[in-house]
Amino acid sequence: MDLIPSFELNGMQQQLRGEIQRFVENEIKSLDLNEYEWRDDPHERTPWEVVDAAGEMGLKNLAAPEEYGGMDASALTLTMAVEELAVGDLGLAV
Repeated sequence: MDLIPSFELNGMQQQLRGEIQRFVENEIKSLDLNEYEWRDDPHERTPWEVVDAAGEMGLKNLAAPEEYGGMDASALTLTMAVEELAVGDLGLAV
């Protein structure tokens, strides 16, 4: 009996990781996030178009059960997703 959990990504997790990495490169890293940071209105400091695009990818409801439109993702999948999003911007990752 192996008491040490495996942290290797399965095929679905590897595919999701690749999709998130492409999303970060194409959507997040292409933004000038400093432009958003200095806006007067706090509601305009978030690049909502990127948040909406993440939602369309299903990233906003990874932990939700499948019957509610989520992926019912494991803790490892959620951690991997947040870690990959944080490569682009920590504020958008959480």
